[in-house]
Amino acid sequence: MELNHLRYFYEVAKSGSFSEAARRLRISQSALSKAVALLEDREGVRLFERSKKGVALTEIGSEVYARSESVFQQLTEIENTCRGTKQTCSGLMPFGASDHVTNYLLVSVLQKMRADHPLVIPSVMSGTPHEIIAGISSNAIEFGLFFTRVPAPGLAYEVLQTVAMAVVCHPRLKKEVLAADKPAQLRNALNKLGFIGSVGLHYQHHPSEELIKLLGEQPNVAFEASSQETQKRLCLAGGGVAFLARFMVEREIKSGELYEVELARPLKYDLLLATRKSQTLSLSARTFLSLLRA
Repeated sequence: MELNHLRYFYEVAKSGSFSEAARRLRISQSALSKAVALLEDREGVRLFERSKKGVALTEIGSEVYARSESVFQQLTEIENTCRGTKQTCSGLMPFGASDHVTNYLLVSVLQKMRADHPLVIPSVMSGTPHEIIAGISSNAIEFGLFFTRVPAPGLAYEVLQTVAMAVVCHPRLKKEVLAADKPAQLRNALNKLGFIGSVGLHYQHHPSEELIKLLGEQPNVAFEASSQETQKRLCLAGGGVAFLARFMVEREIKSGELYEVELARPLKYDLLLATRKSQTLSLSARTFLSLLRA
């Protein structure tokens, strides 16, 4: 296998565009296209699906790309060793995270990352787990951080930590949920006050799934929002009962702005790290995740 041809393939897959990869490599687009085609012909595989909209990796192309990352990461390390230099964290660090994960768990870690590695530019895409997974699959982002384990081919999950969840409402609704320590009472309270949940609660898996298991049935939905922060704001306004990560509402519970419903058993959910299988993360990503784990 010609290493330069593999490099060309890698750059096209990384940028998602032949024209952009050609610009970065400072070669003509036709020469780049020919090199990638030669790689495919010689290895007897189809690495890209080509269309008017652009290029997309085939299943085997995704696997080759993931392994190529490891190859070129090692090559860089070998070059740095020979030159007596040390690899540094620099450039864009694109990743995805749910809005509440970014706003409540990542801000201080991102600040420390920038303070320790000023050449790094963290680029955070906020979205639903499905949107983040699409970004990982298309190589637009390196990894994702969210709570919902969505089955997807070529994706690997790691549990980073387990967080406590809380059922909360506005204090003026407190009398309706005071005796809701049993599933039947809580179910009755939710049916009366309304539940503030995620969009697609009835046909997708969300953290609310744990609460639904406890209740034994779907709650009466008052509002749906894909943003956890929006759910919290609706709850603060008295819009109903919400099921949120406790780190989001701990301050409001302590200050009395929200009332926490006591449950028969505590509910918890896993914060997940999603990456492509066989992927070697960049030094910046590995460094950031080390800070997050710490």
